[in-house]
Amino acid sequence: MGKGSACMTDQYNIEIQRPVRARRGDSKLIVVVTDSQSKELFRDRADLNEEKSRTRVAKGIAGITGDTAEAIAGRLLDNLGHLPPPASPVSRGRAIPGGQSAPYPYEATEARSIPTDRGRHLQDSGLAITSEIDRITVPVNNRFMREITADAIEALGRTNDPPRIFCRGTALVRLMNEEDSLSAEPLNSPALKGELDRSADFVKIKTRNNGDVVEQVREPSRPPQDVVNDILSQPRLPFPVLSGFATTPIFLPGGILLDMEGHDPGSGIYLRLRGLGGVRSDLSLDDARNLLVSELLVDFPFAEQASQANAIALLLLPFIRPLITGATPLHLFDAPTRGTGKGLLADVISVVATGSPAHVMSLPRDDDELEKRITAALLAGRQVIHLDNVRRLESPSLEAVLTTTLWEGRRLGKSEMVRAPNNATWLATGNNVEMSDEMNRRTVLIRLDAGVEAPEERSGFKHPLPAWAIEHRGDLVSACLSIVMHWIDAGKPRSDANLGRFEEWAAVMGGVLGVSGVSGFLGNRGAQRVQDSESREWVVLCQAWWEMFEALPVTAKDVLSLARYQNLLLEYWGGRKDLGAQQRIGAALGKRRDRIFGRYRIRPASTGATGGNAYRLEKIEVGDKTPKTPETPSDLAAGQNSRRLADTKSGVSGVSGVLVGDGSDDGPDVMVVD
Repeated sequence: MGKGSACMTDQYNIEIQRPVRARRGDSKLIVVVTDSQSKELFRDRADLNEEKSRTRVAKGIAGITGDTAEAIAGRLLDNLGHLPPPASPVSRGRAIPGGQSAPYPYEATEARSIPTDRGRHLQDSGLAITSEIDRITVPVNNRFMREITADAIEALGRTNDPPRIFCRGTALVRLMNEEDSLSAEPLNSPALKGELDRSADFVKIKTRNNGDVVEQVREPSRPPQDVVNDILSQPRLPFPVLSGFATTPIFLPGGILLDMEGHDPGSGIYLRLRGLGGVRSDLSLDDARNLLVSELLVDFPFAEQASQANAIALLLLPFIRPLITGATPLHLFDAPTRGTGKGLLADVISVVATGSPAHVMSLPRDDDELEKRITAALLAGRQVIHLDNVRRLESPSLEAVLTTTLWEGRRLGKSEMVRAPNNATWLATGNNVEMSDEMNRRTVLIRLDAGVEAPEERSGFKHPLPAWAIEHRGDLVSACLSIVMHWIDAGKPRSDANLGRFEEWAAVMGGVLGVSGVSGFLGNRGAQRVQDSESREWVVLCQAWWEMFEALPVTAKDVLSLARYQNLLLEYWGGRKDLGAQQRIGAALGKRRDRIFGRYRIRPASTGATGGNAYRLEKIEVGDKTPKTPETPSDLAAGQNSRRLADTKSGVSGVSGVLVGDGSDDGPDVMVVD
């Protein structure tokens, strides 16, 4: 069918259409009546400009709709003014019987707006009203893909108010506004196809012969798969940016308090308060601090004041995160044994910030698997990410995500790389957790110690947690907001506290705690280094190294023998043959070049006699952090030392020499190399 116009009764749609092809001088039009299910009930062809023909058609329609023939005739006459002009004889459509071509299908339909009071308004577009939401008709045949893609994106945009579809990093996501959580779901191909089908009417325009008239008909269709793929591949889409979620009022840059629910276009934050009412930001500093310290955290056995201060900083972090430029560290809840309250403390902090316990994630051994889990959590916009039952913190992916605000990783089940903002609060819990030196500097320690053999059997707590925190969440949120507001009113002073790669976080959080009267922030960094078992072993190794060789150059074979004798760095040589162990020790020395362990710095030395790399120690005087590298004496070439340590008392394969020593355990045996 050709272009047309429409009018509606409460239950029926009356559409006037101009035939695609008619004989010269023929002024007849096609009148079609359909019900609310788009079922055709009436069709006639007549010259509506003639009163007789118009009355005949009106009587036929009145018999269906129940209206008077006069009313229907008046509507038909009024609607003739909305009828588009005849199509041009020159068109881009496909050929039809008679040697001419049908008009280009897209010219047969235009955008339509669907009102809420369906059936009572005539739209400017002149198209029939078929739904209660804004929806356009998108023809999918005989068109360029780029044109269909543009219409499909426009359809999504028209129905995206209030926003439910967002751009998060490089991914297109939709809002998952569930009762107990707020997250984003990446739109894959099936999900996007469903969203498109609910946002627009995708149709195929076909022609059919009706006597001597060739008519165009619309057949329902599905969103084309190539269009779906094209949308998902677009680098930029015209949808709101989603930077993160918040379930409490949150402070934006400049000290502005965001407390209006919904999506904030300026910050990209989607706020849902989940029934949180009666929240204030004007509590006195003493009342706010006492509510957190003397009520919420009173029963947790913090090992020292610094751990409590670090926990309060973590509690305030979600309320002030947009004011911190850069990344934030991992907060580790550590204890000597199970049942001390690590997981409970993590849940309580998450309840205050989000209204529910944090989503728990294990730390897999496979780093590729961890990379995909991190990507999925950040695409979902998790506010708090909790790594539970951690034994050792050492992971390249975890190290990377903690020092960036824009993460790039692979998605679960796919090999594609996506980017997502990282503004989550990172937690980890475990018992006597060991850390690599890289993770140690990215971690803030919150140590709990109940001082009893079975801490899970303790009783007599002031409040039943987390139930009490859930019940009094409004008061606890008010306390956090008030503390931050006092800091803003004081001019947002910054602290002298410092943590490499997290300087902004340390300065802001230290300043907030300083105003609130909480001391000890980051005061347990020295004790935390003890949990870096690898660095501790290197400190012991360097001490033994200096006692044996002082500043003389040594090779990886010498260091391997020393490590075996001292039973250190077992992960490098345990269960391996001499050559493989020596290569791993050599690689470890290369990675630690110029690093300081205790009072010694590992320096590269001249090449050994066998052509391998050599290293020496440089003793650091107290207070000297950056000593200059002295020239290596040419007569101290590696491999020519007068002293070497044997790895076993029976000798080392490939080394000729004589063991000097009595075989006792009083001290190391020394091999004199020929």
